[in-house]
Amino acid sequence: MIALFITVFIFILLAVIVEVATTALRMTGLDIRTARFQAMSALTGTGFTTKESELITDDRQRRIIVMSLMIIGPIGFVTILTSILLSAREHVMLYQLLALAILAFLLLKLSKSRKLMSIFHKAIEASLKKRHYPRKIVLEEVLQLDENFGVCEIKVDKHSKIADKTLAQSDIKEKGFIVLAIQRGEELISVPHANDKILIDDILVIFGNLKHLRDFAR
Repeated sequence: MIALFITVFIFILLAVIVEVATTALRMTGLDIRTARFQAMSALTGTGFTTKESELITDDRQRRIIVMSLMIIGPIGFVTILTSILLSAREHVMLYQLLALAILAFLLLKLSKSRKLMSIFHKAIEASLKKRHYPRKIVLEEVLQLDENFGVCEIKVDKHSKIADKTLAQSDIKEKGFIVLAIQRGEELISVPHANDKILIDDILVIFGNLKHLRDFAR
């Protein structure tokens, strides 16, 4: 019976480790679904050949998290296998199996509670922040907040109302748009300032409501 409880305990521990790793990966800029999938893939050693794997290998913090999971996973599963083999030699009572089944069911129900998981993730994030683990936001994650928002390019022609005006003089900001960059021939003006002038043939990289951006481009 002790071996069975050890098995359940290890399963719970691995589940907690996955959630901690998911939160840690989120804090590096991954969205929650990608973070959880990559955490599960690394822990189990399966499914880690997706195109999203480059998001892990190109970032030092993410590599450290995933490498830790790759080490913990095999140890945990070997322990589970050993416990199962030992429990097969024990005489287990029906009520003991029933108690384990009820425990597993309750844990499953708790894991599906969005409110509880949200509280759990916030607690982990707060703990990691105390250890000076920075929360990085990337554009990909921002775009997933609302499907109506996105980034598009708008080319400025001679008929454009914003041609030969500075960003401050144009009505771009008032319309709720953010100019992320200006492509001017071979030159890229990243993080343009309010006094940067918009010239004919410039390509503006703008973030905002996609429907309003289409209307603005016309």
